[in-house]
Amino acid sequence: MFKKWYSVMVVGLALLLMLTAAACGDDDDKDNGGGSSDTDLSQTFDSATGLSVKYPEGWAASEDSEMVQLVTSEAAMEAETIGEDELGILIFNPMVVSMIAGGAESPTDILANFSEMMGDEGEFGDVSETKIGDHDGARVNVSDDETQGFMVAFKVNESDVVIATVVTAKDQLDKHESTALDILGTVSYTAPEG
Repeated sequence: MFKKWYSVMVVGLALLLMLTAAACGDDDDKDNGGGSSDTDLSQTFDSATGLSVKYPEGWAASEDSEMVQLVTSEAAMEAETIGEDELGILIFNPMVVSMIAGGAESPTDILANFSEMMGDEGEFGDVSETKIGDHDGARVNVSDDETQGFMVAFKVNESDVVIATVVTAKDQLDKHESTALDILGTVSYTAPEG
């Protein structure tokens, strides 16, 4: 799914380049409100880094370089870019977020910093406050020539912030947004011992 950006992520620029695959919507204040989900989230992925997330049956899930990847199919996991009718979600571990947040602590400030660092690497909307499930957070919509989606930062507990990037093919965010928000609303984090 994100193969063309993956090697850069490994060397520390992961989050910055993923923004180019995130997307733009008409409404920066979209919110899943923490309400009940219409999405069947029957599978659970528990990462070695402490992230846990629920996702639909039939999806592919993996963990690599301090992030969890979820995609609509195994084929999408290996593709160069996200295809038609596919949805991809990257969830970055709070440890990675804290290392590359540039000192920012609030979800809004973290996303604002990333938007500034990316410059002209995509079309960024305004950063706005939102809720992801029951978590306070922030959202920025971003698009490029081939993809659209959004990036969110949200507190998963009193001290830890998770960042997630949601990616769809151009003009397909409306079709997949509620599923993405339902999935993100299930994210939890427990710091590994040791």
